[in-house]
Amino acid sequence: MKKRPKNNNKTKLKVQSLEEFADSFANSVNVAVEMDGVLSFHTSYYAKYSGLFNMDQTALFMDNPGKLTIDYRGTRNVDIIQGSAENGGRCSVFLCASATGEKLPPIVVFAGVPGCRVADEVTAPSFGSIAVEHTVQQKARCDHAIM
Repeated sequence: MKKRPKNNNKTKLKVQSLEEFADSFANSVNVAVEMDGVLSFHTSYYAKYSGLFNMDQTALFMDNPGKLTIDYRGTRNVDIIQGSAENGGRCSVFLCASATGEKLPPIVVFAGVPGCRVADEVTAPSFGSIAVEHTVQQKARCDHAIM
């Protein structure tokens, strides 16, 4: 005969108290921002939320190995170069928009040391589009120097 698992009231109470705490915290933040905080003095929707932005980042790995190898007929082993420094690299793309729908230009951060070859190429006026901001950071991250 199988035993039924015990109904664990302690776990239910912990989950319930965490949910109540999360709801209470969310409500207090909402009141602080909407009623007491910086957003309370604005009267119109646009003025109130035009300064509220959300930013997200995604990493891109630029490794372009060939899909075709050429060798002599009958060769049993074919060497394929994978992930070489010649054709590989990485960058991060940052997109940002306000709560009113205003979009800021994308920021593309390439991995490289400021002042070196990659930085010179990326910051050249002939590189990329003028509608996109390009820069370099050692690990392709967005830090205080980028912002």
